[in-house]
Amino acid sequence: WVQNNSRIPLALDYFLIKTDANGKESWRKIWHKGNYQDAGASKLLSKGNYLYFGQSSDQIDSTAGYMAEFNPQGKIVWEKEYNQYKYLNLVELIELPHAFVLTGVKDFGNTGYLVKTDKQGNVIWERQYKYNPHNSNYTFGLDTTSDGGFIMAGFSNDSFPDGTDRQDQDAWLLKV
Repeated sequence: WVQNNSRIPLALDYFLIKTDANGKESWRKIWHKGNYQDAGASKLLSKGNYLYFGQSSDQIDSTAGYMAEFNPQGKIVWEKEYNQYKYLNLVELIELPHAFVLTGVKDFGNTGYLVKTDKQGNVIWERQYKYNPHNSNYTFGLDTTSDGGFIMAGFSNDSFPDGTDRQDQDAWLLKV
């Protein structure tokens, strides 16, 4: 993250840097999409480009999922914001031959999220999961399974029947 005081206080920009095998910087890219950006991660794609994903926001109480593809020279090929929810953060990605599958968190941590997009970031399908509908539910690990499905890891904050937080977490493993 880069704090940029030339805009507004606490305005954070996306930051991507490419290095060679010895750690020498090849290029860097800093860009701004809103008042707040949070990178989930970046991945090297099979064709040599890079996919960057996370969240972006122009408001304090709302964030959009965000993806951007960069060519090997650091130029943006395409970028997408997914703002159909009040809060969405994309945190893990798998590249398939003709698609991307991402997991993340929506609704301020109340719902695990899985989405499949084409190679330009257009949504093909999306799913939402709750381990316990009264708790915070997070998904952040993602892998493929031998039957063509997916496995996600996450956790759920545990609470008492009256909704009081027990300061306890349950591990959560989903096969979808």
